[in-house]
Amino acid sequence: MKTVLFAWELGGGFGHIANIRRYVRQLGGHGLRMIAAVRHPKLARPLADLGVEILKAPPWPEASWTKAQRAGASSATLGETLASAGLADEEALTQLLEEWTKILLNSSPDLVVADFAPAVALAARGRIPLMTVGNGFTLPPSDMTRFPLLHRKTAPVFEEMRLLTAINKASATLGLQPIERLPQLFSGDEYAVETFPLLDPYDLQRTEPVFGPWFERSPLAQREDADEIVVYLAPGYAIRRDLIGALLPFAKRVQIYAPSLSLVQRGRLKLAGVRQHYGPFDLADATTSARLVVHLGGSGVAAHALVAGVPQFIIAAHIEQELNGQALEREGVGKLVKGYETDTSIAAGNIQALLNDTALAQNATLSGNMHRKTMQGLDPAAAFEAKSRKLLGL
Repeated sequence: MKTVLFAWELGGGFGHIANIRRYVRQLGGHGLRMIAAVRHPKLARPLADLGVEILKAPPWPEASWTKAQRAGASSATLGETLASAGLADEEALTQLLEEWTKILLNSSPDLVVADFAPAVALAARGRIPLMTVGNGFTLPPSDMTRFPLLHRKTAPVFEEMRLLTAINKASATLGLQPIERLPQLFSGDEYAVETFPLLDPYDLQRTEPVFGPWFERSPLAQREDADEIVVYLAPGYAIRRDLIGALLPFAKRVQIYAPSLSLVQRGRLKLAGVRQHYGPFDLADATTSARLVVHLGGSGVAAHALVAGVPQFIIAAHIEQELNGQALEREGVGKLVKGYETDTSIAAGNIQALLNDTALAQNATLSGNMHRKTMQGLDPAAAFEAKSRKLLGL
């Protein structure tokens, strides 16, 4: 029996678990032993229910840092984000690679599937067949000379050559392959970039085509009588109190999935008559009946709304979400607010303005038509399975 090890190291939210669950189900008919080493094992119940062995992925140094230690972090490039997470610390990186090496030795995988997991990719590269997977942000082109700037809010802090030196010294300690350029952290024997070009911050640098988003069920076009406000707030992020207040005037039209809601927030929504979802949430069905989708800017929710042709209100909590929101604004199908800024305020008037914006709705419809046509020529599930079988020798 051959073994596949799925690994998730960085990034928040439930999306990484959902990704791995799709991969597991797609490969389920091949008689494989499947292991998942994940950042947050508490979120991995959907994988355990499928018979996947669950391990805790070795934590990056940032997991134990204080707020003061994180204060100087920059997200100007992905390299900066990784450096701020601990990549610049040669000693800590060596320990991280040692722990991954032990996991690889103990599990003896025939294939490693790395989802935003550059450390396990370093440990596996050249020794075990490796597939790197992710959306546009979490899987940049590995053939770039360096990571490009993503924004100018903060200046870069680390020199890439310094990071490269730290990585190669740590790798040499364990007899691992060196890399020549920092983006090679995301190189593998195969890859799967699961997003639309619109939501890919590296679209201009990418030389290979993206696979397109992998939906459990592809959304249909927005219904003509769609009138609901669908709110999807991924777990792992604090929920703004002013957003809850802004939703209350529209309560009878709102359905919300937000696992991180406090008991007080849930109580306010319940009293107002908001429909709340506690278990699995079918985005494909919900977006079809939506007139507006409110979310944090995750690429999965954004892709669902794009295909359905529904306007979007994005309340970004970090740079990846903000980049998606900026892309949707440029496309004329969404409105971005920076939820992490203290002077940002959200009121019922913001939502009402979006519901009344006919140009936004028309643009979303046109964009939806285009993205549904694009999806007709894509099959990310079949592409992933074919690449996996090739690496496994099946």
